[in-house]
Amino acid sequence: MYRSVLNGFLECLEHGSVELRARKVFLEQQHAFLDRIVNLVKAVAKESSNRKKKIEKFQSIILESEDSKEFNFNSFESIPFPLDPNIKINGILAKKTTLFKSSLMPAKITFTTDAGEEYVAIFKNGDDLRQDQLILQVCRFTNFMEIIAGCWNLFKR
Repeated sequence: MYRSVLNGFLECLEHGSVELRARKVFLEQQHAFLDRIVNLVKAVAKESSNRKKKIEKFQSIILESEDSKEFNFNSFESIPFPLDPNIKINGILAKKTTLFKSSLMPAKITFTTDAGEEYVAIFKNGDDLRQDQLILQVCRFTNFMEIIAGCWNLFKR
């Protein structure tokens, strides 16, 4: 069902106005980029070594991609970042990439932006991030409630 809706949406974009066709192009760029990131993370995950060695492998693949004819992760044509299309990314800082301790080895990736800033994101392949998002919201809510309780205690005095 998802594939059917997606194909219908992409077809509408393809046959739409110039603006809609441009939107389709940027969605395709994002999709291709995410496929490259997935393949990168999978290549690292296949390594049978420890986490430190996997991080070194992850960083070396990014650094060595500079000489690759396929794709250069260090510097590429600017694309809208999938999580926030207002931010345009154009590279990955290899030395600032790492892997978290977890069975799925989520990656912390630091991107460079067109504005010359760094943008850090966590990439987790093959997992539903809704549960992670829920945990973050619960933590924020708990912190918020602690602040309110502290303010209430000050007010009562």
